This record gives sequence, C-alpha cells and structure tokens, in this order.
Amino acid sequence: MKLLYVTSINYPSRHANRIQTLAMAEEFGEKLGDQFFLGGHDIKREFSRGKVVNLKGSTKSLFLAFRYLLFMRNTGITHVFCREDRLLFFIILYNKIFFRLSLKFFYEIHYLPEKHDYRFAKALAWADGLISITNATRNMLIERGMVGDKIIVAPDGVNLESFENLRPREQVLPEYSLPTDKKIVMYAGLFDDWKGYRTLLEASRHFDTTHVVLVMVGGKPEQVTALQSEYPQVHFTGYLSADRLPELLKASDILVIPNSARFAISKYYTSPLKLFSYMAAGKPIVASDLPSLREILNEKNAVLVLPDDAGALFQGISTVLANEVWGSQLGARAYQDVQNYTWQKRAGAILTFIKKRTNIA
Repeated sequence: MKLLYVTSINYPSRHANRIQTLAMAEEFGEKLGDQFFLGGHDIKREFSRGKVVNLKGSTKSLFLAFRYLLFMRNTGITHVFCREDRLLFFIILYNKIFFRLSLKFFYEIHYLPEKHDYRFAKALAWADGLISITNATRNMLIERGMVGDKIIVAPDGVNLESFENLRPREQVLPEYSLPTDKKIVMYAGLFDDWKGYRTLLEASRHFDTTHVVLVMVGGKPEQVTALQSEYPQVHFTGYLSADRLPELLKASDILVIPNSARFAISKYYTSPLKLFSYMAAGKPIVASDLPSLREILNEKNAVLVLPDDAGALFQGISTVLANEVWGSQLGARAYQDVQNYTWQKRAGAILTFIKKRTNIA
C-alpha cells in the first residue's frame, strides 16, 4: 500500500484542522514509512518518516485535483485519504474520466450538509471507505443509504507525550498574568457561536472573583478586544500556539466545553480536539450534555450540564469547586479514559480498516 493524504492546506496556520491533519500524517508516516505522502499547498513541516509533497498553484479543488492525479500517476500511489469532499470529488471524477488509475479512496467525514449536496453525495458513494468521527454521523450515513461495513468510527485524539514533564503551575500562570492563589476555570478554542463560548462568559458573571477567574484562550484579536470591555472579570489570553496549551491546561483547576445544542455540528458531528487535550490534562471537565460529547464523556469522567444555559453551567462549575476530591476523581478517570484516544491508536485503526476494505493482508 502506497498512501497519499491529499489536502489543500498550508502550515503554519491557526486553523485547528491542521493539528488533526498533521498529527494523523505523523502517525501514518510512522507506520508506513516511505510509502506515505502528505500532500498540501504550502506545508512547512517535516516528519521523521513519510514525505511532505507541496503542489504549487491554485488551491481550488478542480485545479488541484488534476495536479494530484499527475503526481499519483508518476509515483505509483495506490490509496488516497482525504477529509475535503470537494477535493475528493474532483480527484475521483477526473480519475474516472481521464486517468483511470487503480486507486482506492477513503473519505474522513467531519460534517453532513443539511441540504442535498451533489459533490458531497458523490464523494460518499464513490469512496471505498468512510471514516466518521462520531457514531451519530455513522448512524445518519446509514440512514442515507450507506452500508455499515463501509464506515469506521474513529474519534479524534491527542498526543499524550505533550502532557508529560510540564512545568509546575506556580511557574506557568505568572507568564500569562494569572494569579496562583485563585481557582482557574479555563476554555480553549474558537469563539464561534456553536462553541457556546457566550454561555460560559455569561456564567462567569456569577463567579466569586476574589477566589475564581475565568480564562478564555483563543479568539480573533477583534473578538478579544470587544469582549474584554463587555466581560472585565474575564482574563483573555488571545490566540496561543498549540504547543503552549498543554502546560496551561494542566495549570488550571476546571476545563469547560460549553458547546451549543442549537447547531447540528456541535450536537452530532464534532469530536473536539480540546476534549481529548482536556482529558489528557487530568483536570475535571464541565461540558454540555450533547450526543457528540456523550460518545466520550459520562458522569464518571465529567460533569454534564444543560446546553445553552448559563445558570446550569455555573452550577456545574460551582459543584466541582465545592468538591475538590470528587473533582480530582473526575480528572483522574478522564485521564485514564483518554489512553484509548491517542493519534497512534487512531491511525492504526484506520489503516487496519483500509487494508480490510481493500483486501490487503
């Protein structure tokens, strides 16, 4: 098997999907060596094994797909992995019409369009295998006519080594102008409506600020500027690179996932990278009670609260703050459970699925 992960991405970048893509590419490379290639538009990153291939020119799918097929023909690629439906659609279409290479295609699905989308539907139908990041997505695919054996469920993951040998809290917090004598409640991620960050900000209005501080990691500069005046009791760090997050998460007391139930992507399709990082930090998690999060979280490893309800979220956080021993138990169980969700195990499961679907011993 000679596997090519096709993308239209550049890196470095602030987009979270790059973290997932590069983590998977790292593990595919570890397992396949020089039989693995990661394609992109401008990826400035090297791997210990595997090879990065940057295809210059337009990143529009209908042009990039043609250049990818030329590369595949010249290098003897046999298997294609992709998480971009438009790009995959054009690659398969052009291959059917012009190239007719003997290729097997695998599509990693991160959303389902609410309305019929011709390209998306064709990508699903033409792919030899589908990788779903949630069981809910798999069930919906089956409802749409996909055969269950064609789908594997593979939630996102984490690099556990990133959370080892970190500096103590007393050294980390002052670097971000954070107090060491208060409880740190933290959110890390985008400030998008479906993330429910506003619910958490509203909940923080009820915090006893002499003992508790909410820290919001992320957000665009203009968002942070606007929110700082609206929520003066909150500490905003702005965007931080992914490599700085582990020690900050581990220096916190409670980690929050306030996702909204008003958006399908949040309710059913997401497998948040932050969720697995939170679990790896070993801290108590307070999260919205949603089907997507329920696939990983439960009452033994998190506090689950009514979504889109600032009062319920405040109560959940307060309950953990008032019961430190119980909170520590929740964090310890989350850390134990996340051992099953590493990038290494995820890549292994997907490669096993690919081999099974294409009859490779």
